Amino acid sequence: MVFFDLESADGVLYKLEAAKIEGGRIKRSFCVFTDCGTSGRVREPAEGCGQKMGGVSEGEAAAQFLEFLRECGAVGQQQTAPGGIKYLPIDCAGFGVCRELQKVLFRYGVRVTFSQNAFRGDLYIYAKTYCSHLPIKSFRFAALCKHFGINSTGLQGICLLAEALQGERDRKPDAEQCKILQKKLLIEAEKTNFLPKMTDRVSADLARLFLFDVGIFCDTIIGLYENTKRGNNAADDWRRVLSGVERQVMEGEGGSLFAKSLPESLQRVYPPVLTCRILDGEGRVGANLIEIAYKGNKILLECGTELETTEYGERVRKRIFQNRYDACLVTHYHADHAALLDRMQAKTAAYIGPIAKKILQATTGKLYKNVREYSGKFFVGEICVTPFLCDHSDLDSYMLLFEAGGKRILYTGDFRAHGRKSFEKLLFSLPEVDILICEHTNADGKKQWSEKTLEEKFAENMEGEQDVYVLTSATNLDRIVTVYKACLRTRRIMIVDRTQAKILDTVGGSIPHPRSHHNIKVLGEKGCTFADLALMQTPYTMLVRSSMGKEMEFLLETRKEAQCIYSMWKGYLEKADMKKFMEIFQKRNVQIKVLHTSGHADGMAIRKLRDRTKPKKTRYVHGEKR
Repeated sequence: MVFFDLESADGVLYKLEAAKIEGGRIKRSFCVFTDCGTSGRVREPAEGCGQKMGGVSEGEAAAQFLEFLRECGAVGQQQTAPGGIKYLPIDCAGFGVCRELQKVLFRYGVRVTFSQNAFRGDLYIYAKTYCSHLPIKSFRFAALCKHFGINSTGLQGICLLAEALQGERDRKPDAEQCKILQKKLLIEAEKTNFLPKMTDRVSADLARLFLFDVGIFCDTIIGLYENTKRGNNAADDWRRVLSGVERQVMEGEGGSLFAKSLPESLQRVYPPVLTCRILDGEGRVGANLIEIAYKGNKILLECGTELETTEYGERVRKRIFQNRYDACLVTHYHADHAALLDRMQAKTAAYIGPIAKKILQATTGKLYKNVREYSGKFFVGEICVTPFLCDHSDLDSYMLLFEAGGKRILYTGDFRAHGRKSFEKLLFSLPEVDILICEHTNADGKKQWSEKTLEEKFAENMEGEQDVYVLTSATNLDRIVTVYKACLRTRRIMIVDRTQAKILDTVGGSIPHPRSHHNIKVLGEKGCTFADLALMQTPYTMLVRSSMGKEMEFLLETRKEAQCIYSMWKGYLEKADMKKFMEIFQKRNVQIKVLHTSGHADGMAIRKLRDRTKPKKTRYVHGEKR
């Protein structure tokens, strides 16, 4: 272990010393004085620290100290925190000077964090956290050494104090110490912001009480919870506290009893079994927000906007950004599931499918640099997550299976059985589960057309001499494939605007895109201008959107033979911009047809899913009340 000490004043470093001490003996040592001209005020290095260097700049001192740590094997691999911040983990300990060391190194472009060893760098903070029961008035170095009978000073004294503090933490308290701890905790719980400021210490004290007597532990924790449960983010703070308690009692005896021993009010905060909580999305289409929790781990499913804004929806979305989550998992790129992902990624680990991430980047212009991609089974704390690719009107959509503590929860996200992916293959891969959280957008249960059937119907409508304008979502790539194949069958070109072309080119591969598919033309490019279209001798098919009103008015004035096919969710027809766009066709007596199949499961698909997974309980989201 490397121990260090430094002296500074007013943000200026005077001296920095360190030693690698094993078995009470100094194996390597380091000491450097800076050229700040205050050597008369600075103590000499600890005995046994060997050769010292002087007269170097503060930057040189910082660089030499880091090199010493590397030579001692006390510098880990560079890590990247959320937000792209890079830092070095260092494995060393000092007394009350760790934050000052971080400031010194940061001035020269080096961020460090202390490794998760027993002391996490600072023995002073460790002593106040884990040894608050000691009968001492002060936690200063001299007071602690006096209590433990340590006569050595300097780095040797720090080393001996580390051993004494570790031993004290591991020692079981007696009845008198438990009474003192209980009284102290209940008094301090009445202070404002007590819990968030002292979570580590509260965890340590509660762990001591638990190991001494479970009854005293329960009485104390109920009192603490009642005094703090109304604070901001109290549930998240308590999850951290209880996670720390369990981690510590697992090292001792009775760790397996911890979750069962928690009072019922705390089990709701720190569930001993895998649980789900639906925050939004029950009883209405879209708006899914779901929490999955197990002990100290909490996951948010989806982080999108509402299809129709509500006061409740805005309030609950504001609250999720105030809470702490271990991860945010998004099933696909539709706005009601992913629109807030860029905000969430800044503070928590976020996940989405690889193609979905590309489409979000192409459509929003945002980078999503810290959003991770699904690539098989992974863990969020103690919760195992398995993504299953499924069919939806989104090309890259997933069901998510959660497993922990012998329980399983399956969340379907949005899915269907009538698309181009094999539903039977998906069913075969799914296990039986305890809870199924299932979408039911198609609450009427009517059987939906397949995309293959829809392709045939599109082709029938393209057989004539009319231009065909298709209204469909720019990101419904299954539908665009359907339209493209119908164009091939009727020997038509398919025209797309630059926005649609960008999305298709981003996905590429087997998805039809302008870079490699000869009969796709991009509106506005050479050979496909409005003037070219006006003179075109053969009919074409064009993908359009409600923002293309002026373009449609021009084309319908120059090319009279036309029909419009609406291939989207019927709810969009109620929106003002869509109504205005459809009036352009209605005023010119253009025939409007609806050819659409849902991106969501029908009743038969949901029954098949339930028969396969045999859930003990089913919760429905993303649909009207059943």
